[in-house]
Amino acid sequence: MNSKKNVWLLLVGRCVSKFGSAFYLIVFPLYILETTGSLVKSGFFFSVSSLPVLLITPLIGLAVEKNNRKWVLVFCDFATAMIYSFLLVIPEKFNGYMFCLLLGTMLIDGMDNAFEISSKMIFSELVPAELIEKYNGIKSILDNGTAVIAPALGTALFGIWGFKIVY
Repeated sequence: MNSKKNVWLLLVGRCVSKFGSAFYLIVFPLYILETTGSLVKSGFFFSVSSLPVLLITPLIGLAVEKNNRKWVLVFCDFATAMIYSFLLVIPEKFNGYMFCLLLGTMLIDGMDNAFEISSKMIFSELVPAELIEKYNGIKSILDNGTAVIAPALGTALFGIWGFKIVY
């Protein structure tokens, strides 16, 4: 496979992964807000779910550095899909549902962080020095486009269909 094709596969994979994460991370606090009726609880859940990743990011970076980055990407996407699937099948009436959502969100954040670190490392290895500006520009456009479109779409679909359908 040629280098150009690999770069594009990486960029599209990043875009899809970032879209899913951004989509979920906007829908999750909305669901907590809808369920509890409290903006404080929603903000608390969102903050608490982000805290572990802040603390373990250096360790995630070391783990990514020591492993095959391509397999880290595959593992992160697969693990994230499994977490989403698990959270989807848990009945909302389950007593520990909110705790499972919180724990699942923490794990999703961790997988997203490992994916981000790994994809950045692979990107710098794949792109030749003379094309780095071009592909950095494309990567920025895709990342920023995803960061704008995913939350807007997530919010709109959550408003129309609710958490379980959107999620």
